[in-house]
Amino acid sequence: MKIVSLPTIILAALGASVSSASAGAYIQGIVQWLDTDYDNSTGIGARIGYAFDEMNSIELEFTQTDLRSIDTTYTYQGDDVAVNGKADLSIILLNYRFTYPLTERFRILAGAGLGGTVAQVDISTQYGDGDGTNGVFTFQGFAGVEFFILPQLSVHGAYRLMVFDDFTYKGDDYRITIDPGNAQILEAGLTFYF
Repeated sequence: MKIVSLPTIILAALGASVSSASAGAYIQGIVQWLDTDYDNSTGIGARIGYAFDEMNSIELEFTQTDLRSIDTTYTYQGDDVAVNGKADLSIILLNYRFTYPLTERFRILAGAGLGGTVAQVDISTQYGDGDGTNGVFTFQGFAGVEFFILPQLSVHGAYRLMVFDDFTYKGDDYRITIDPGNAQILEAGLTFYF
């Protein structure tokens, strides 16, 4: 009887061919670090996707993040008024992802997505406090790398540039426009292919 050691089994599993990631559904968990004009922040999220073949996929993405330090101005009776506050962002995007295999276990990826962001904003000014919810158009472009640690399980790292429309809030005698700018995002994630 031949005895096989645990390290031999692990090495054999890691060296196995990655054949299951060519077509079918996948799920992905992600953590992100965002750099915006207002605040650096972290976010978490998930994607569900479908790979049509080894290279082309679509995916639905949901991420949640918060901006704890909004600092902007609005015009009230001809004067610029300082606005401070915070915002919770819920982002939903539909992405196209192109993946190119360099080896059986290492791939590069790139893509783009569009969708919307819902922001719950709490603000304070010298004239009082307020809050509101606003939904705006959002799009992104991204590029990264993916490495398979098992035939159906991969880790990835990516850079994303996300662009938001302005958030606008109106009252009886005021209008506040918050320009969130662009978010530069570094991301890490874990993907399971069915």
